[in-house]
Amino acid sequence: TIDFDVVGSIVITWYDEQTESQLEGKDGDRLSHLVILNALEEFIVQQKFVEVAWDEPEQQHQQQQRQQQQRQGLHNQVQLADVSSMKLMSKIASSVHQYCRYNNDDDIPPNDNNNDHTPSSSSSSCQNELIILRFSTNLGCSFGVNNPLFLHPQAPHWLIANYDIAYPPGILHAMGTALQTTLLSKPDLAVHTFGYIYGRGKIENPWSNFIMTSCAVSKVGVWDENIFPAYYEDDDFRDRIRYILGEWV
Repeated sequence: TIDFDVVGSIVITWYDEQTESQLEGKDGDRLSHLVILNALEEFIVQQKFVEVAWDEPEQQHQQQQRQQQQRQGLHNQVQLADVSSMKLMSKIASSVHQYCRYNNDDDIPPNDNNNDHTPSSSSSSCQNELIILRFSTNLGCSFGVNNPLFLHPQAPHWLIANYDIAYPPGILHAMGTALQTTLLSKPDLAVHTFGYIYGRGKIENPWSNFIMTSCAVSKVGVWDENIFPAYYEDDDFRDRIRYILGEWV
């Protein structure tokens, strides 16, 4: 249900930790991981994403050239993940996969050896990007929030959402309109929260569905990954915004 004309890149951070129930021999969590994996595979096929061999030297060179063109305003398609950040992620992740989605099948470059579309396809005409990062252990909330910031440092803003947030058709358009309207009156906007409907129809938990702007990152920084106690990361970032900018939304 994602509105692809609104979203450029999607970054999924997946923790494959061994939870207590798994260690006790229960299959519930293992089954939930399998359900997510199957759903992702179906999503990739249905939306016609093609895997990009980003770690090949030639492919990395193409992406670096494309990023340079984007910085110079010569390329108006989706901004692909920063190559150096992808290399760093590959050192700590159990797997890193990058996919591209093309507006037309004819845009997908064929392989030199045959006419099939292969994982080594060029990203020159990529319209939407999907990155799936899998880690063998839980590296924390802040790490998951920071990943898209590090992978796309030139983006004007980043939508951060929990795994249980869904966007019916038209919702992302409305959220984008709300963001642009708010920016007109608050050009130094740091965070725009949307929350989610929970329980009896009350909108709660603003940190489950929010947008971080480039203003927030440039003036306040990224989320602190060295936080104690656990689950204080969002309060810490909110307090830093209040201290530096005077208000947190």
